[in-house]
Amino acid sequence: MFKQICQLTRLGLYSLFHINELRYTKDKKKKQRFILMGIVWMILALILIFYMAVLSFSYIRIGLGDVLPMYFYTAASMIILFFSLFKVGDTMFSIKSYEIQASWPVSAAAIIVSRFVLMYMTNLLFSFVVMLPGMGIYGWVMRPAISFYIYGVLGLLFLPILPLCIALIFGAVIQAIGARMKHKGVGIALLTLIFGIALIGVSMFFSWNAESMDMRQLENMALLVTDTLKKMYPPAWIYGRAVVKGEFSGMIGLCAVSAAILAGFVFILKKYFIDICGLLNTASAKNNYKLESQ
Repeated sequence: MFKQICQLTRLGLYSLFHINELRYTKDKKKKQRFILMGIVWMILALILIFYMAVLSFSYIRIGLGDVLPMYFYTAASMIILFFSLFKVGDTMFSIKSYEIQASWPVSAAAIIVSRFVLMYMTNLLFSFVVMLPGMGIYGWVMRPAISFYIYGVLGLLFLPILPLCIALIFGAVIQAIGARMKHKGVGIALLTLIFGIALIGVSMFFSWNAESMDMRQLENMALLVTDTLKKMYPPAWIYGRAVVKGEFSGMIGLCAVSAAILAGFVFILKKYFIDICGLLNTASAKNNYKLESQ
């Protein structure tokens, strides 16, 4: 099954990034459009990297360098959570593509796992873009122990799992509600936007609440930021303590919990995938029929 998962994941990546279309299309306008979109994404990634680098230097200069790992962990998780909401319907729970793949000589479990791996790999790219610049600057300036790099990379590999599972749950709920609306596409987009705004609002609420309570003394700013991130996203706090203070038990516990959540989630998907897809792709039809002469 491992070979099937690898093959399906590779095909999914080709489809997601339009690699085969870019290689074999004879339409010059389509190829130019793909190249232009690639350039736009690269520019956005460079802007994000520049922002993270500037933020890292600023935090280190005012003595908040130890907060950076947990801050970037939270930022990467929020980005994964938000963007994964848009990909749930088309990538994970698309019944049409599943029916096509089910006719191939592959197992249903390989199809389901490959879809999860596909989303994991794409979200891992977000994690690298967000985490590596700041972590690299922290390592260059602060000169931490070797455990910082080991735990940092290990935690980075497990980072996308929890926000991805949360996004799949909320994305499935949004998809199920939107599927029963008259204008399905608009409904799903609107519900996703509302959830995204609510997510940002909750984050800002925690920040404002913490600021109103603890910003009286500047010397407690590090404690303030740490406490805020601990309330917002406890895994980020565990990750930050593990990489900064070298806490082996914290990192192992974080990875173990993430792996357990992943195993449970995949088990549920394998068992109820068809039923879930059926519920999420149910179309709503409403007509006013009138009996006339026959």
